[in-house]
Amino acid sequence: MITLHDCVGLCDAFPEEVDVVASHEGLSLIVAAEKAHHVLQTQWGGPALRQMIQDEAHRARRAGRHERARDLEDLHDKANERYPGGVDRRRRSR
Repeated sequence: MITLHDCVGLCDAFPEEVDVVASHEGLSLIVAAEKAHHVLQTQWGGPALRQMIQDEAHRARRAGRHERARDLEDLHDKANERYPGGVDRRRRSR
């Protein structure tokens, strides 16, 4: 039997990033692992994941959860290193 831990391990995102995707998108962890894997296969995956992390950090700060916000800011820095560049699909010229 495959477990949640196995699924997270098989996707290209780190467990903390899967947690962010789950929270940001309102998904279960197993579905978030699948979504994170899929998103990171696209040219806009890095920017999308970084934006989700940034959104969650802002949400935590507004809720007064400053330690969580700092942790997410650290995760954002790591994501910048792990997934450099990429094309932000929201900024493509039309």
